[in-house]
Amino acid sequence: MASQEEINLCAEYFKEIADNTAVARKFVETITARIENGDLDMKHGNNFLNARNQLMAAYLTNLTRLFQIKSSGLQLEGNPVVDRLVDLRVYIEKSQKIYKKMSYQIEKILSLGKNVTDKQNNPLAFKPAPHNLLDFDEDEDEEEDYESNDEQNKLSKSIGTKKKTGKSNVYIPPKVAAMMYDDDESAEISKQKAIEKAKKRALSSNIIQDLRREYDEGPEEISTGSIRKRKMEKKLNEIKEYEEDNFIRITMSKKEKAKLKQPLTSGKNLGDEITQFGDTSFLTAGTSGVNLNQKTKSKSKPKNKSIKKKRGKRKFRK
Repeated sequence: MASQEEINLCAEYFKEIADNTAVARKFVETITARIENGDLDMKHGNNFLNARNQLMAAYLTNLTRLFQIKSSGLQLEGNPVVDRLVDLRVYIEKSQKIYKKMSYQIEKILSLGKNVTDKQNNPLAFKPAPHNLLDFDEDEDEEEDYESNDEQNKLSKSIGTKKKTGKSNVYIPPKVAAMMYDDDESAEISKQKAIEKAKKRALSSNIIQDLRREYDEGPEEISTGSIRKRKMEKKLNEIKEYEEDNFIRITMSKKEKAKLKQPLTSGKNLGDEITQFGDTSFLTAGTSGVNLNQKTKSKSKPKNKSIKKKRGKRKFRK
């Protein structure tokens, strides 16, 4: 049996539901009346938002039916309302990603509807206005010229006084000042980056990973394939998951495609994978093996030396 506190809490919830239902009913009635009177134009709306609203309305309807079944003491097993709720919940969650992508367009349209009251004063509506080309009366032109001259005189006076006092509300960007180039600091930073890169490269080698697994106290994981293969599979799974979640296809460069097509172990790199230890000078706090001025050498084809032949003067026959 339920306690008195639970009964009172349930009564408060029912009262809150009744109050919110009355407010929602009034709101729906006002919107329905505006649509029937033609105050709201629903023809040029967003189809995605319309479908999303219908999904939400169907979900709330089936949820109300579920509450009715549970409050009446009936069994939910075999009731189709549960399956409908699951389907609608999946549709709503999947549409949330599309809604995030369209949120910028929706907010832009809503801001135009809220902020702009008069179409003539709307700076975002770049429409031709032929009435601006018509000639006005001479009196209006003279008054406008007189007012503009007064405004220019006031503005010039205010600028002159501000120049004298040295204070002005006009933003003046600061001038670009010459800065000293600190070569020592940049050299230290580049040296530190090179050491960190060499350390990361050495720690990711196969030999170091095997030594780490050998002396590690954690449980040993049995796996097939090399570390490189596992990293490549992890990267491919991340790309696939991103494409499925965002409904887009990631374009890969030629180097990335060639790297994926390259075999993991071949006759050329099999000996290197077994015997290559990598640069492990960071273990002894040394940087002798780290080449700071290492630059990638581009493979260039040997240039064909053009052999110039001496041409003699041609003699013309008489």
